Amino acid sequence: MTCLVRSSEVKGRYGTYRPALTKIISPTEIKPFPNVAKYDLLNIYIGSFDELSDLIQFLSSQRDMALVRGRAIIEGPNQFRRLRARAGESATIEPVAEGLRWVMFDIDKYPLPPFLEDTDQILDILTDELPEPFRDASYVYQWSSKAFLDGKFDFASGHLFFWLARPRTCEDLHRRTLQGDWSDGVIDPAPFVPNQLHYTAAPVFKEGAADPLTIHRTGVRIGMFEEVELDPWVPPVRPPCSGTGCSPNNLSAMIAAIGEDGHIHAAARNAAYAYIRTTPTLLRDEAVFVDQVLQRVAAAGRADDYDGAYVQRMMDTAKEKLT
Repeated sequence: MTCLVRSSEVKGRYGTYRPALTKIISPTEIKPFPNVAKYDLLNIYIGSFDELSDLIQFLSSQRDMALVRGRAIIEGPNQFRRLRARAGESATIEPVAEGLRWVMFDIDKYPLPPFLEDTDQILDILTDELPEPFRDASYVYQWSSKAFLDGKFDFASGHLFFWLARPRTCEDLHRRTLQGDWSDGVIDPAPFVPNQLHYTAAPVFKEGAADPLTIHRTGVRIGMFEEVELDPWVPPVRPPCSGTGCSPNNLSAMIAAIGEDGHIHAAARNAAYAYIRTTPTLLRDEAVFVDQVLQRVAAAGRADDYDGAYVQRMMDTAKEKLT
């Protein structure tokens, strides 16, 4: 079971209404997600990839609904989305002890190569950055509310929903994303908190604002298989280590790997994250790092495809996520 949430009715100037759980976009402003206090909670069962796909596509048109990975302790209207008891009030959401078979990856502000505006190719890039078991699987995608507004394709943000062969708990996925083999910064760990909202409604465009994605904002891509076989994550036991040569993020080796076997984007991104992660702020010389990356790009014969602004965007994104 997982919990479907709906914003509870509130009284307004012209009667009762349910606050929208999405962004309102006009030519002059983007209204953020509203500060909703209470929700109607309903536990639902999702039994297959097809059911997951149908649900997400349905929810994309329901502006007052969303999902959480947890389970409602007591179903019903006008409840806080509370994971722990507080101020004498009981918790309302609890983790699903046996785990769930659906998983949503939240990818935020992923820097894109220059001149790339084909959303199918962008999805290919995003899935190539996911853990290996997911790369050839079927999935449901949803672009974020602000994705590609005003024709800007510098970054990509969206949600990718997959179906697992076996259930996984929130705790397992959260720890794996924070500390384990998914901790490279691509996947946001927040959705693996049991009461964290998964916003699923398409944004509302008003006053002549144009949706750059129209019917392509939510969709399904069919892969080689529907169920992802995912090995459990076991925290590694690292041997004692001293000196930079045995660092798990050997920056020099990562920079040297740029261009090997034609791999530019993923290798450059990994190096940028390692640079921000391992270099203290006062010791950073970002211009030197950019030049080192561009030298490797040029050596691979791709100097016309990637520039310094592209590398800088990667570093800026890494700083947002890691500092």
